[in-house]
Amino acid sequence: MNNTKPAILPFAGGDAPGNKLNNIADIRTFVTVVEQGSFSKAAEVLQISQPSVSQRLQGLEAAFGLRLLERRGGVELTETGRDLYNRARLLLSRIDEFEAVAEELRTLKRGRIAVGYSSPALAMVCAARFMKRHPNIALHFSIGNTRTLTDALLALKVDVAIMTLAEPADGLHCQLIAEQRLVLCGRRASAVAKVGRVTLAELAELPLILREEGSMTRDLFERAMRDSGIVLRQCIEVPSREAVKEAAAAGLGYGIILDSELGRDARLTAISIDGLALFGSTYAAALPSSIELPYVQAFLRDCAS
Repeated sequence: MNNTKPAILPFAGGDAPGNKLNNIADIRTFVTVVEQGSFSKAAEVLQISQPSVSQRLQGLEAAFGLRLLERRGGVELTETGRDLYNRARLLLSRIDEFEAVAEELRTLKRGRIAVGYSSPALAMVCAARFMKRHPNIALHFSIGNTRTLTDALLALKVDVAIMTLAEPADGLHCQLIAEQRLVLCGRRASAVAKVGRVTLAELAELPLILREEGSMTRDLFERAMRDSGIVLRQCIEVPSREAVKEAAAAGLGYGIILDSELGRDARLTAISIDGLALFGSTYAAALPSSIELPYVQAFLRDCAS
């Protein structure tokens, strides 16, 4: 028994069947001809010439080796054409839907952006500007330190990271938001807080509260201490900025934070550190491959406002 399937031969003048369709316009032309009932009316709707309509239909039929329309005395679907017509309409509706969604994304009428941050005081100001201008874009937030946020950017888990850096990072697009300096935070009633400033030598004798490793705040502070030849006596490590402030408020010591991070906590006050020359800056960072995305562009613009 011969199980070989017979070849499907093209009609006269057609190309070999199975050729890939190169232009969705051919399918749109087919549907429009059927809906309008004539090549001339289809040409008016599509705003092309009637010969172009005929050429597109011939190309579509040749691509698959099928005759879709009978052309004698008007336009009439063949059995094959009737079978494919509704499928063609469904395909076009999906394409139209795709194009509509793409346009809404391009014009920021819909979408979602993932923002990671290590500096909430600055990040939320940027986010508020963005949401005011683009209320239809959903914002998803995650918090971390500079190390974890950099990893999240590289892993495409966040689109933009608002974080503190000593300098712009290689391999990232970094847009400056604010210059920051390291300060102590302590209880308002403490003796050091009443003076309002400490020297590096005095700092070395204080019980200090530091953030976790991977935090740029801690990295900047430890670098400044090494550069100054200061050996710290007492240090407590806690896992977040909020924990630093809570520990300082509880009287466990003096926290090392950036000056924008104190907020409006009435329990605490900022204490300047004389002779501390190293500063950090907060940047909005994104992958270079992401900055052409409309919602990333818009968010970076609002960070710069």
